[in-house]
Amino acid sequence: MSGAAALGGLLRLMAYIGQSAYDASSQRGSAAGADSFQRAMWALNANYQRADYHIEDVASFVGLSRSQLFRVFKAHAGRSPQSLLQELRLSHAKQLLSSTELSLTETALSSGFSSVSRLCEVFRDFLRTTPNAYRERERCKKGL
Repeated sequence: MSGAAALGGLLRLMAYIGQSAYDASSQRGSAAGADSFQRAMWALNANYQRADYHIEDVASFVGLSRSQLFRVFKAHAGRSPQSLLQELRLSHAKQLLSSTELSLTETALSSGFSSVSRLCEVFRDFLRTTPNAYRERERCKKGL
């Protein structure tokens, strides 16, 4: 098991332990929204590398409906939880592309994308480039 996989597993375990210790019924008002946002971000950070992890999982973890979670994210981050999940995955993929020799398939799966085509689609949408072009540009910057 790689270090990244072990760390991801540890973070998921911590997230589930935190979930069992949380009493959603005691949370009210804007403090509850901030707490929900923090818990949701924790869950996203602990699980973004899992391709089978979706916004419904985050909402369930936090104890909100998907639409309530969306409102919390709009209020605290100014955008949707899905866009933040994609950004976490994209950021990890960019780091792997610029610092490793992993294949695109390995990079996609290690970053939580279900396929290389999904990785390429997100790269085009967010960065207006392809993963291979990004890797080459980063190598040129480093003089490799």
